[in-house]
Amino acid sequence: MTVEIETYLRGRDGVFTRIAEYDAPIRDPDYVEGAIRMSIDGQEIVGVAEWDDVNWLWPFLATMAADLADSERVATSYPSQPIGLSFTRKGTFLEVAVDYVPTRVAWLDGLPRALPAGRVRRRGLAPALEFLTALQTAGWSYAAEMSRLGGVAFTGVDGDLRGLTGLLDQDWLPNDRA
Repeated sequence: MTVEIETYLRGRDGVFTRIAEYDAPIRDPDYVEGAIRMSIDGQEIVGVAEWDDVNWLWPFLATMAADLADSERVATSYPSQPIGLSFTRKGTFLEVAVDYVPTRVAWLDGLPRALPAGRVRRRGLAPALEFLTALQTAGWSYAAEMSRLGGVAFTGVDGDLRGLTGLLDQDWLPNDRA
């Protein structure tokens, strides 16, 4: 089984670029637009369509993952979008799910209105240890890349990701780790 988690940043032109390949200056360190793409065995669970402020989203994910030590299911909403993300323990596996109702703008009576445009629900199941290892690796990579891109403005970014520390030592995870 393959779990892939990677961070993308959204440029001024709206194009998403892998953070490792991103070379433009960060415009506003408080609001860094991007996406955290997650796929399990090639099935995309979360993609660039579910973008938001990654500098806020990464700490949310780190906290969710750490909270799995005490909860069977953890969930969050994206910082600035009506997108729900959850992790649910299923034995030694983890279900990752995204759920939201996208909107489209329509003009009614001369005024713009946000209307529902269907429902998005995607789920995937992965070995918990593999998923959390990928999440931890991607989180630390994100912190290193943000430091590279932002210099001193991002020296404390890894403090917001403290939920990733000790993540793989949770009692419910299999103990046959190499």
